[in-house]
Order: sequence, then C-alpha cells, then structure tokens
Amino acid sequence: MDLRRFRAEGLRGHLVGRFRRCVPMLLLPLFASAWAGCGDGSSAVTQPPPPVPDFTLALSSNSVSVQQGGTSSALSVSANPINGFTGIVQLTLSALPSGVTSNPASPFNVAAGLSTSVVFGAAPNAATGNFTVSAQGTSGALSHSANLAITVQSGVASTLPRTTYARTNATSAADAPFGEPRHRHIGYDPANKHIFIANRAMNRVEVFSTASQTRIAQVSVPAASSADLSADGATVWIGTALNEIVAIDPASLTIKNRYSLTGLMPIPNVIFDRPVEVLSLSNGKCMVRLRQPVSSEALLALWDPAANSLTDLTPAAPAVFQQGVGALARSGDHSKVLAAANDSSGELALFDSAGNVVAGPLTLGTASIPWLAANDDASRFAAVFVSGGNTQILFLDASLHQVAAYAASTVHGVTFSRDRKNLYAAESSAGSSFITVLDGQSGQLIGRVPDVPIQGISSEIEDADETQLLFALSNRGVSFLDASAPGTLSLTAPTVASAPSVLPSEGPTTGGTSIILSGQNFTSPVQLKFGSQLAANPAVTGSTQIQASSPSSISNGAVSLTAYFQNSWLALAPDAFSYGPQILEILPNAGTSAGGDSVQIYGYGFGTDPTKITVKIGGTAATVQRVENVTSIASSLCLDTSYPFPLERITVQTPSGSAGKADILVSSPAGSATSQKSFQYLQSVHSYSKPAFFKFLIYDQPRQRIDFTNIDHVDVFDLQQNVFLAPIQPPGGPPPNAGLRGLTLTPDGSQLIVADFGAQNVYLLDPVKGTGTTVFVGGVSGFTNSGPARVAATSTQSVFVGLSGEGGSSGACSTCLAQMNLTVSPPTIQTAPQPEVTSLTGAPLIQSNAAGDQVFLAFASAPGGPLASWNASSPNHFVTSSANASAVDLATAADGSTFGLLANGTTEIHAANLSLSSIPVSPELTQIPGRVSVPGIVLHPSGALIYQPYLTGAPGSLGVKGGIDILDAHSGMLRLRIFLLQQFMTDTDGLHGSFLAIDENGGRLFAITSSDGTPQNAALTVVQLAVVPLGIGTIQPSTVSAAGGATLTIRGSGFVNAPTVAIDGKSATVAFKDANTLSLTIPSLTPGPQKITITNPNGETVSLDAAITAN
Repeated sequence: MDLRRFRAEGLRGHLVGRFRRCVPMLLLPLFASAWAGCGDGSSAVTQPPPPVPDFTLALSSNSVSVQQGGTSSALSVSANPINGFTGIVQLTLSALPSGVTSNPASPFNVAAGLSTSVVFGAAPNAATGNFTVSAQGTSGALSHSANLAITVQSGVASTLPRTTYARTNATSAADAPFGEPRHRHIGYDPANKHIFIANRAMNRVEVFSTASQTRIAQVSVPAASSADLSADGATVWIGTALNEIVAIDPASLTIKNRYSLTGLMPIPNVIFDRPVEVLSLSNGKCMVRLRQPVSSEALLALWDPAANSLTDLTPAAPAVFQQGVGALARSGDHSKVLAAANDSSGELALFDSAGNVVAGPLTLGTASIPWLAANDDASRFAAVFVSGGNTQILFLDASLHQVAAYAASTVHGVTFSRDRKNLYAAESSAGSSFITVLDGQSGQLIGRVPDVPIQGISSEIEDADETQLLFALSNRGVSFLDASAPGTLSLTAPTVASAPSVLPSEGPTTGGTSIILSGQNFTSPVQLKFGSQLAANPAVTGSTQIQASSPSSISNGAVSLTAYFQNSWLALAPDAFSYGPQILEILPNAGTSAGGDSVQIYGYGFGTDPTKITVKIGGTAATVQRVENVTSIASSLCLDTSYPFPLERITVQTPSGSAGKADILVSSPAGSATSQKSFQYLQSVHSYSKPAFFKFLIYDQPRQRIDFTNIDHVDVFDLQQNVFLAPIQPPGGPPPNAGLRGLTLTPDGSQLIVADFGAQNVYLLDPVKGTGTTVFVGGVSGFTNSGPARVAATSTQSVFVGLSGEGGSSGACSTCLAQMNLTVSPPTIQTAPQPEVTSLTGAPLIQSNAAGDQVFLAFASAPGGPLASWNASSPNHFVTSSANASAVDLATAADGSTFGLLANGTTEIHAANLSLSSIPVSPELTQIPGRVSVPGIVLHPSGALIYQPYLTGAPGSLGVKGGIDILDAHSGMLRLRIFLLQQFMTDTDGLHGSFLAIDENGGRLFAITSSDGTPQNAALTVVQLAVVPLGIGTIQPSTVSAAGGATLTIRGSGFVNAPTVAIDGKSATVAFKDANTLSLTIPSLTPGPQKITITNPNGETVSLDAAITAN
C-alpha cells in the first residue's frame, strides 16, 4: 500500500473523529465531501458530465423539382439521434414558394431514428423559378436546420379532356323522387365560375369551382331541391321540399334570406306548398314548381319575392296542367319559361316573366316530354319527345313550331351552349354513354364526346359554361364533361369493373404502388390519371386490365382513376384509390367508458389485413376484429348494385377511456388518418329492472323523478336514490278495465294528469301524496275500444285531451279532441269548442310546451292531414294547416319554438307557425336495414336537437338493440348515435306509447327498455352524456340595430362556460347563462343578414346562416 495514502487516510479519520464531538452531525457530510476533494489528486477523480442528447437533421436530397400542377418525388427527412436522444422533432418548412405546399403539411413531427417522407405539390398558377426553403427541426431547446432547393418548372398544357367526377353523396331517390318530373338542380354563376348543386339527400347546397372542378363550399339548406342564378347575378335561388325558398349570396356563399310560403289550395283540403323548383325571371320574379306535401303532383306558380306572394298559373293553360306541371326550361336571358304537361298529351305552353302565355298551348303529338331546353335568347327550344318506344329531340322556334328533329336513343338530359350554337344531349345506347353535340339551329349532328357513366349510370346534363364544359348530375355525385372537341366515337365504350375496380386500392402518398385497374374493352395505348396526376407508363395488359404505378400525391385520401384511350373514349373509376386511410363515418360514435363496445369505421384505404391495421381511440389501442370491403358490407347498409365506391369497414372493440370526446386514429401500411373528437365516451349508462307494461314516461325535474304509466297505476323512479318508489294509484284504486297511457305535469308541477284509455278516465293526481280526482271522459261512438290517449296541460288551468278510437268501422272520429276545465270543482270536460278544430276528425297527437302556453296537435287521419296549434294568448282559437302529415308521433320543444313529427315515413321539424323547417337526412352509410322506429321522439328543450329512438330489428328478436340518434334540428345531420345494451320496449304509435324522455339540458336520456323485449324484463335505462352536441335553437330578437350594443339571447344545446361567438366574423361579448342559454352584446355590424358562429372551448363549433338581420 502507498504509505502517503495510508497516512493521509489515518489523519483524515483522526480529524473526523474529533469533529464528531464538536460539530453537528448534519455538517459532517459536508466536511467529508470537502476533504475528499483535497490532497494530491490521487485520492478521487471528478467525473465529466454526461454528453447532452442531441440530433442531426438529414435530407435524402438537398434539392427537389416540381412542375406546375404536379407533385414532386418523395424526399425523406430524418432526425438522427446523438447521445441517446429519443425525443420528437417538429419540422417546420419556411419560405415555401407561393402556390407550393407539402404533404405532410408544415409543421410535422419526425421521431428520433426514423424518417418521414415529404412530397411537394405546385398549383397550376404557382410561381416558377428556383427557391430556397429552410427546414427547421426543433425539440425543446434543441434546434437544427437544413436548406432545401426547390425548383418550380412551367407546366405543360394538358391535351386531355377536362372531364371528371366528384362525389357528393346525393341519391337518385332524393334528386328524382318517384313520380316527379325531372327538374333543375344545378345553377351556374359565370361571374365567379361556380356551380351550385342542390343536394336534397344531404340537406345542403354544394358549391364547386368550374375552373378546378373541386368543391369549395357547402351551404346547409334542408331539403334543397333546385338551384338557379337570378338574372342580375346577385342571388342563387334554392327551391326546397319544405315550405320555404332560400336565397344564397353567390359572393359570400352564405344564406341571405329565407322566404316562408303559405302555399296555394286550388282544391279543398289539397295544398300545394313545396317549392321544389325555382326558376328566376328577368323582372325579379320566379316561376315555381309547387308540389303537394305527399303526392308528386305539382302546379306552376308565379312568385313575387318582394311581396312573398304566389299566383297559380294553372288557369292560364289548363290543357297543359291537367295532371300538373311537367318538365320546365328557362331561357338564358330569363325572359321565358317553357312548360310541358305531366302526361302523354304532348302539350306545351310558353310563359313570359309576367306569367302570360305567349305561345301555345299546343300539342306536339301524343307523347311524353321528360326533358326541355331553351337557348340564351328564347329563339330556340328543344323538347325530348318519347312516343311508342321511339325518342326524338324536336327543335322549336319562338312560336313553338317545329323546325328540326333528331332521332335519339335514350336521352338523359339536354342543354344549349351559352352562345346558342350547339345543343348537347346526354344519350346512352347498347351499354355506351355519350354526349351528342347538335347544331343549335338546324339540329344537325356535329359529333360526340364520351360521358363518364358511374357504375353504368349515365350523367344527366343540366347546364354548360362558356368553354363547353357541361355540368351534370351523376350517380351519387356531379360530372364535369368536356364537350369542346366533338368527334367520332366507336360503338364499344370501355367500362371499369364494379368496385373495388383497383387492386390494391390504397398506397402511400409517396407513390410507387403497383396497381391493376379492371374493366372491359380497354385498348392500347392509354393514359391514366390518379386524381389530377398522370401515372408514368401505364400499360394495357389485355382488354380487361391496365397496370400502373401510382404517382406521388400532395393530398391524402381517395382519388378517382381516369383512363384516356386513343379512340377518344375514357373510363372513370370513382374514388378508386386512396392515398393512405380516409375516415368517412364512425358508427356508433358513442360508447361506455368501460370499453368493450363494437364500433365500425367506414372509409377508404384500410387495406385487407386486420393484423396490419392499428386503431387508437383517445390514444389507447382498440381491438381490431376485422376489415371488410364493399362487396361484403353492401347488404348490411342496404347499398344497391349501383353503389360505385370501394368502401371499406373496420370493426373494432373499444378500449376503456375517460368520459368525453376522443380522437380516432387509423394507421395502416399506407399511412394514417385521424378523425378528431369524433367518438364520445359516455359519462354513464345504467339500467334499473322492474317487470312492468310501461307505456309512457315523463321527467319530473323539480322532484328528480321519472313517472311511468303501467296498466293500472303510475310507477315512480327516484333519480337521486336510483330506486323505484311506491306506485301512485288512481283515486279509489285501479278500475278493473284500466289501461293507462299518456301523462303530463301541469306547468307548475302541482298535478300529474294521466289518461286512462281503458276506463275512459282522466286522473288529476298529487305527484307527492298520490291523492287526486277522477274525471270521466267517455269514449267515441262507433269504435269497439276508445278513450283518452294523450293529455296536454296548459297555463290557463285547462287540459286538452286527445281521444283515440280503435277497432271501429263508423269512419273517422269527429269528437276526439276534448278540453277539460280545471278552474271548477269538479273539473268539467267537453269537446274542444274552438271553431277551427270542430270540423277536424281523427285522433290527435297532442303535446304542450313546458310553460303550458302552447299546444301542438297532429290529426293524422283527417282529410288533408292537418296540424294545429293553440296559444294561451288566444285561448278561444286554433291555428291550423293542411300539412298532409300522416303523423304517428309528436314531440314539442320545452320552450315551444319547434315541434317534431314522425310522419310520412320520416321525421319532420316544424316551426311554431306550423311550417315545415327541416327534414333530417339519412345518408347511406348511416342506414340500418330492418330499423324499426320507436314512439317517443324528443326535442331538446331549445329545439336545437332531435332525439330519435329505434330498434335495429324486429322487437323481441335475438341480437336486436335499442338505439338513439341525436340529430341537428336545423341541418338534419346525425350528431351522435348511441346503441343501448338493451332493446327499447315499443308499441304501435304515439297514441299507444312514448318510450324516451330527456332532462332539462338534453344530457340525461331516460329509456323504457327490456333485455329481451318482454315486459317481464323491463327496465329504465339512464344514459348520461359526457358532452351534449353543440347546437343552435332560437335567437331573439331576430332583427337588431347594425349600430351594435343590443342584447341577443341564443337558445341552444351543449353550451359550456367561456364560449366564443362571432357575428359575421366579428366577436361578440358573451355571457354564459346555462347549458342552453347565451346572452350576447352585439358589435357594430354591416346591415343585412348575419351569420352566427358559436365555438366551445373544446373547439366544437356550430354556425347558422342568416340567423339575424341587422338594420
């Protein structure tokens, strides 16, 4: 041992020992540490600090080239770790040239040790030249950069046709309802180069740029059915299948006005009030195809927007309109409208802008006329004349005299060119679809161009622009057809196979995926586009296959493949290839926080192997059970053989999660896609069993109870204790023939009103003590069984009683609406004396609002299917409307702003003035085969949402579930779909039961359910939402001063503290009142209609066009 070291250690030990006797113990470690650092350096070595983790940024190439309108080859960006770096690097691309974008978009993340492929795209008008882009990588305090040289080259003008297709999810059933003549859906705006497409199936108007053939906006318009630009270009008029016409501003692409129509009643009890087609005229008025609510028959009316008045034009040409109005065509100068008969008479009449007949009526012969067209100055008209299986296109002059004819095959639409030189006709023959170009004066054949039939369905052309680009409705979308170079086409057209026509149908955005497009009649050579990008060196390997490699893509998601053949034909496969996954729909989009729910994700680009797919919900992996393509899932969605898209579906089992909204991430070998905040973990779901024949239920807010009718008594459930309490018996005990049905509370909550159909009584009960009074109502003569079925309490101490007669043969009930007077003792009852309802027959569905100052009624079996409303401010009168509503269920918003009906096979939302304001949509991907509606539709207290209960199949069947769809009452779009663990109990209609209720905020849902559909296993199921969907109900006042400063009250759903509200883009001062109410201080505004947008702190947003008007 080293002697010096031994002596040093001894000395240190001696001193430490002495220090221990005189130094506090807490200081000894400090001295010891200091001592260890002394001496000649041989006793201890100071360790250097560990190296700092870092990274280097590397690009696979320091330069990249891209052509205008094209995409670059892929560039790899790597974050190479140094000294154990494991972080995430955020990469930002700075100084990108104008018109150049990246995929993924900047900024994006790169994980340590990995690389991310980047593709650059240049717009057709991007600036050309050489540019330097900085790639800056940052992770915490670490930052490194690299430069990238980008060269934007001039694009080469394409010689290929501009023909393309875009998906809109429209359906032929909505665009052309059975029995209705074809009408105009597309309006062209030449000033802004936009087309507006009424998409009734989706409750919106689609806006596309005609320059790029891409969608630029969607405007929510419930039941939009037609579009036409006004003569001055200032308004796009939208016809609807509701009671209103909507005006859209073509510059701002927002609604600027809504016009509610009262309709016309030329025949007693037959109303025409649905303006399904609106054609603008040169004097500011419009021709309107005014349809009946249920029948497809329509009349022609002249509408004056200034006075909002309608004039029936039937007397002007009765010979033409014996079966209603048929096809219509407006001249380009808006001066004339040609109208055809809706029968085989061949009758025509020409109207001027004042509604006068200026030519005709006359007949072209015995034939139907399904299509009409008018040129720009009303000097030529075209009528498609179908007689005895033969079709001609007849050319008519301004006096409707025939000047030419063309023998056509099957015609799918006609339109003139804007310069009047050509007439375009969409035709099909022997399996081929094409556009025939005829001379606009003589009708001589000029040539043809190919159509792009989608799954064998031809395009229906409606309009054209100045460059001979035609606009057409197509199979679930819109077609843009280039007719600028007509020529000769061979008899045999190429076609693509049914979806999936491309395999594989997905690949990364970097390109390089080898695919095969299948079809028939393919010829070589061929050019193939993936979206707007040409594939390099595609090859026809036989008449049924094209092989190609996917080019890179600047965008994720599905693109159509278009094949261009040397013989001038082309073939298009819609949405056939997806760059990475694309999520279209998630159903159901709510589940329990415990997980274990089955959820289906619809979209594109998922692949075929479930083991290679990862799905995360809220960051936690879900269990992927299977992935299927369109051929195996079509039947489960009722998709017919015309469905053209390569839809895929992933079925997963949800993981557990925290209550609230969660992102869904889908990753596959082709890439990944995220649907943000698209799934809701529910707060709770509980079922409380009780064997019972429950029929109706109501929510008692003050007492926090649920009251149910159950044959001969009222069951009570305490929501605070979560137990059933002692039942409430009828006064004197249950009668032997009891059959309790509807019930309600008086507005002050002091009395529970219960209808006893079986004993023909109404009970007035104390909901706490259980005591009360029996009022005998009686039945309806002529019916085997009859009695009170529904009750509505009012603020005037009266109760309306709806009686129902069943099993009778004496005709409709004429005394089925009764009114009870509670101001006298004992209460008295009589047939409702108001003159407006004494003549109405049928059993009324009735319900009051929470305050009891409004009552809404639907007389489904009465002639004209009338609706009625009562208001406490005018208690001796009703307002009625012949709505032709065959209602089977009815619900009223608690604030009385709206009411809903299940009528005519669909749900309808009506305003307080009885007008039809919205019809919820049912997109194809949300449909449930075998779905059975359950009585008990409910409106959110503000009217912002509608809750629809249903069964997924026949009641009591194995595997059937109860479901609740929550929809936006304005747009009709599905916001939330919940599947219950049990079935709903159900019955015939709203006169026999109502099986769903909600609380004062729409956040708790109370459902009468059963594990197997039997009363023996009945239960109350309580669903607590974590988040109520954000919605707008009513806004008061509707007119404000543009100077600002006024107070605005918004009633809606799902409001949370600290929302933001913008009025036409200007921030308003917001006071949060409660989950259903906001109070605003209005900023100064530009006079006119104002769009209101509400955004919750979680980012959820909702907007309403023309919500208020500033003067």
